Amino acid sequence: MLKNLRLKTQLGLGFAAVVALFLATLVCIAQRVAHLEAGIRYLSDDDLPMLLAVDRMDLSRSEVQQFLTDVAATHDPAAFAEADAAAKDYAEASQQVRAVLSREQDQTQLKALDRMDADFKAFHDSGRTMAEAYISDGIEAGNRLMKGSAGQPGFDQASEQIASQIEAFRETQLARTRRSVEDDLAQVLHIERTMLVGGALATLVATVFAV
Repeated sequence: MLKNLRLKTQLGLGFAAVVALFLATLVCIAQRVAHLEAGIRYLSDDDLPMLLAVDRMDLSRSEVQQFLTDVAATHDPAAFAEADAAAKDYAEASQQVRAVLSREQDQTQLKALDRMDADFKAFHDSGRTMAEAYISDGIEAGNRLMKGSAGQPGFDQASEQIASQIEAFRETQLARTRRSVEDDLAQVLHIERTMLVGGALATLVATVFAV
């Protein structure tokens, strides 16, 4: 059928077909690139900063425990201010995490964050009470609050419980980060495949019209 057409017509049809394939391939690649860009932007602007903020929360928990334990051991109230500063840093990191989760409307993780924040406040308050007991009431009274009793977790146990909550929260976010990275890698593979298929089809069409 093509042989019955004039050479000029054959070349025109071949050129038009190759251009159409090129444009179709370009549109497909542009869509994949846009998806990939959105995924990378999410990792850069939301996901990674949130994971760093969660790590700050855990560091602040550890610092609060350390500073209030220092007060209990040395009876020097100066470390109260350092513990309060660490608690403030926890609150700032928590707000950063909350802002991201609110944009995503992730109610499950927001509720988990609410529980952590409430438990952290109780932990900080109980730590101050424990340290003050060491100073004013002596070692035995302070030890009771540090170690806790049946049905009433002590200061150290409360710290461990919050650490476990933060770790579980971090693992959930890490799992989502991994899925996001895997999705981005899949987009890269789709782009490569689209380029190869588009190039092969264009070559095939050009060859058909050239014969």
